[in-house]
Amino acid sequence: MKSPFLKVKVVRALYIFFIMPHVILLYLSEFPRGISKQIIYILKWVGVSSFLEFIVWRKSKAITFQHGWTIAWSISVYMKMYTFSYLLTHKPRFVLNASLLSLIWFIYIFKPPFSTGFFEGPVLKYIKRFTCSKYRIKSIVLRLEK
Repeated sequence: MKSPFLKVKVVRALYIFFIMPHVILLYLSEFPRGISKQIIYILKWVGVSSFLEFIVWRKSKAITFQHGWTIAWSISVYMKMYTFSYLLTHKPRFVLNASLLSLIWFIYIFKPPFSTGFFEGPVLKYIKRFTCSKYRIKSIVLRLEK
């Protein structure tokens, strides 16, 4: 996502921590009973979300797709997101396992560049503190040889 006013990380944080939780709460607040009504409801929300993303992507160029991502992938993610949001209230273990599997699958398919700092956050920075860089490895090897 791009913005002429805000940095990418700020836009991403606003989207992840403010916009999407509110959208999910709004979605869950009117979730119907009955499987056929639920399917129609989910498809309606997927359609509206995908349409809005497509309009923003096509008209304003505020969203760019990379690494083979297309609007079709976004539609599948919206389908998963809305379905899992509802199922989380009834089958949390299933949703957790399915989410982890889909995360691994998406990483395998799209091969995002972890080394560029794009995904770097507090957890990854903490983990990196305990990994050896080339410099540290050379100094460890030199100490072992002496």
